[in-house]
Amino acid sequence: MIKSFKSVFLFHRYADIFKSLLKLTAAILVFLFGSCTKDIQHAGPRPEISFLSASPFLSHDTSLLINEQAQIGIFARSKSGAELTQLSVININDGVISAFDTGIYLPEISYTQRFSKGISQNESWLFYVRDRNGNQSDTISIHFSQSDSSEFGSILTISSLRLGAQNQQQIGGFFSFETQNVWSLEEAFGHQAQCDLLYFYDAIETDANTIASPGANIDASVFSGDYSLNNWQVKNTVRFEQLSEISVTDFQNCTNDSLILATTFNFPVGKRKAKNLAPGQLFAFVSETGVKGLFAVNQVEGQEAGFVEITLKMQEQ
Repeated sequence: MIKSFKSVFLFHRYADIFKSLLKLTAAILVFLFGSCTKDIQHAGPRPEISFLSASPFLSHDTSLLINEQAQIGIFARSKSGAELTQLSVININDGVISAFDTGIYLPEISYTQRFSKGISQNESWLFYVRDRNGNQSDTISIHFSQSDSSEFGSILTISSLRLGAQNQQQIGGFFSFETQNVWSLEEAFGHQAQCDLLYFYDAIETDANTIASPGANIDASVFSGDYSLNNWQVKNTVRFEQLSEISVTDFQNCTNDSLILATTFNFPVGKRKAKNLAPGQLFAFVSETGVKGLFAVNQVEGQEAGFVEITLKMQEQ
């Protein structure tokens, strides 16, 4: 029997309702997204789109374990001679919809979506493309249910993680999920492939005390010199979402990854920075490689020469 927090329990309690509404939600969503371009669609062949069926891609509806890693691949091609200009990806988790568009300019495209199964009983992915003339492809979809054999996983907790801002001389500002090391800018430059989080004070964009990742859009003046982020060859990216519906007590009582999975999001949807940090705030994070976790802000001191202290909890790798 799986034990979890109240938020997770509610997801399961209403799973049957979500399941019955899932197909209707997907149909309505496809109709709305498709009808918004119907008036501007030019006469001409519609683009074609299909799932990639070769290993390791999933191309048919199936069940997955919680935390199971999976990949979806699609191939799309223009049939009108006009380049493809938009790929749209829609994700539905127990009726909760998120969507994002990718701008392209290609006659054909292969696209891969990597994800790990969350706690939702039912999850759907939908894809379609448009060409430069406004012609829209069919919408293809694939559905995943949660396996009855699922169990929640263990987590790693770092109770007091301090990261120094860009002018802090005593405390490093770069952190690795893999090694749990804190590095200075120079040290992090030598471990680029392992560096995931960084801390800085942003007076340019008024983001103030900020946790981000090397792949975020950080002004070149923040980390300058020979080891500047502009000189990095590998820039890992992590995305963030501030949480307002769970309490610090819920976070403190988290002993497995149920709360992490209940508050997670798909990587492309999150924000590139956790900014304007203040004590008591909670954030969820997801890395581009699928590492998921939460952190609570305990203390924020100073600006460019200051530091932040957080408690971090993430899935064990």
